[in-house]
Amino acid sequence: MQLQSLDTMARTYSHVVPNIYSELDIGEEPELPADVSFTRGEVIRAQLPSPLVYDVPYTEDEQLPHFESPIVPVMSSRLVTALRKLGVDNLQLFPAELCNLQTGQVWKDFFAVNVVGLISCTSSLSDAAEVATRPGGGKLLTINELVIDAAKAAGAPIFRLAESPSKILLATDILDALDRTAPPGGWGITAYPTRNV
Repeated sequence: MQLQSLDTMARTYSHVVPNIYSELDIGEEPELPADVSFTRGEVIRAQLPSPLVYDVPYTEDEQLPHFESPIVPVMSSRLVTALRKLGVDNLQLFPAELCNLQTGQVWKDFFAVNVVGLISCTSSLSDAAEVATRPGGGKLLTINELVIDAAKAAGAPIFRLAESPSKILLATDILDALDRTAPPGGWGITAYPTRNV
């Protein structure tokens, strides 16, 4: 077992989503095999189309986002490189292209990203309501205020929340470091800080 520093063990987290103020969004997403899910937090072993092609409304005049689509995250290679430099090593990458099917423009410097790691770390202090029970017995929650038990998160840099797998949590220190190296226009990440206990 790898020992983690006190700094990473005491990490705080934010729930991250693509820029909520962007008027542009991915249109049609590529079809995936029925048994493939990007929200399980598990390594995807199936052979996926390469590249995965996403229909987008962008034109060459617009600055492309570095982060899109929260369920199957699409990240620019620049953002992936920045995250790796900050110690994020649990991203499974699949080559992706953003394609404006009307104009024929294609942008190739992107990845569909599988965040490997599903951690159950919601504190009982969270304002949450049960929405479903998983076949394995775990509860799926809808969460209004998210409180993280930092000890259970164990310093992970980025992960999906087991109680609500569509939620991706990123360590605040990594977010802060990303902010310091943001390209013009930013990374396109909206972060909702969680309460940590």
